[in-house]
Amino acid sequence: ALSERLGEQILVGVDTSTRHGSTYFSNSPVDGEWKRFVSERLVGEIDRRYRTLGRGEGRALIGHSTGGFNAISLALQYPELFRNVGASALDALDQAHWLLGPDRRVRPEWLAWARLEQGVGGVGQFASYGASWTPDVARESGYRVPFDPRTGKLVASDWERWQEHDPIALVKGTHRILSGRIFITVGAKDEFGLAEPAR
Repeated sequence: ALSERLGEQILVGVDTSTRHGSTYFSNSPVDGEWKRFVSERLVGEIDRRYRTLGRGEGRALIGHSTGGFNAISLALQYPELFRNVGASALDALDQAHWLLGPDRRVRPEWLAWARLEQGVGGVGQFASYGASWTPDVARESGYRVPFDPRTGKLVASDWERWQEHDPIALVKGTHRILSGRIFITVGAKDEFGLAEPAR
């Protein structure tokens, strides 16, 4: 049986809820020091409290949807801490491919989604991205999105900040360390169009 081959496991769940929806594990003045929490506190505390192997080969990150995106992102940023990662139906790994049309403007469906979030109080997908990647303490919402919500035209400086967190950018330099240790699954007809960015 698989459980006999793997031996004992310790499963740790992290509630990633924020006032904007969910964190994308960055250090944000709006939603908190999530990246620091994982890299400096969480892993060390688990190793201190429990009988672990104490090395990356003995750790795995898994997640679904935003959790899947976070699992991949954290593994790419900290391959020395996490050497195994699995994700299902994860948020778009290639932001530009998913979010932008051929004219380099936000696709109409995602622009409508962002407008809806703003209309209902600034909680959701784009609010979570913004609070993590383009926080803005001077705004009532606490964040910016990297596009004009009326036209979908990109705001270059904010788009560059979002791209710094894109797993496509993060994979450079870590692909050999994690080679053969990443599992991604997304339905071919995913309703949010996530199969192609995952591919």
